[in-house]
Amino acid sequence: MLLAKVMMSRTTCRRALIAAGPLLALACGRIPLDPSGTAPVDAPDGGTSAADVTVAPAPRLTGTWSGEVQVSAPNFSWGPFDRLTLGFNPDGTLAAMQFASNHSPPHTFGPAAPDFPLQGSRDVPLTHGSLFSVRVTVVTSDFASDHFHLRYRVVGINTMNATTDYVDDLSGQLDNGVLHVSYSMTGTILIAPINAVASGQLRPD
Repeated sequence: MLLAKVMMSRTTCRRALIAAGPLLALACGRIPLDPSGTAPVDAPDGGTSAADVTVAPAPRLTGTWSGEVQVSAPNFSWGPFDRLTLGFNPDGTLAAMQFASNHSPPHTFGPAAPDFPLQGSRDVPLTHGSLFSVRVTVVTSDFASDHFHLRYRVVGINTMNATTDYVDDLSGQLDNGVLHVSYSMTGTILIAPINAVASGQLRPD
């Protein structure tokens, strides 16, 4: 009689454990809840969760960008390729422009001479340390986080370069981390007529 009661007790306990098994597993985290409610799913393998993913900020026009550009300059010994480097201030405005060949004079841009202006007009050397003085007048100045356009006229103001009169036009559009640039230089620099265009893709250095 006692044995029968013990066996009945064991059977009852076994049935209770079988019934409670899934609940115990859930409490221990071994069988995650299935959102569909139809079948259990495997436990995560320790991979990166969505909360651990860091999204990189979108590139902005700051720092130094450079790359090879195609150049066309009829009757002028420049091209067919050159390397263009642009520098941008933290606020996204242009700080410097230089072609590796220096066929287009290198310039820096800022609030005071000898830098070229980003707005208005200013008398400055043609390049840093140059004896040729010019008056730079900004025609277009547009700077944003993903594009820019700067156009200015350069006119000689002393007897040594009285014939200098040209327009620089530089623009760029940022797309998927690549800066697509277009440049033109038209007019006369010193005594040389020039009608040059350049375009290409720059990437951050």
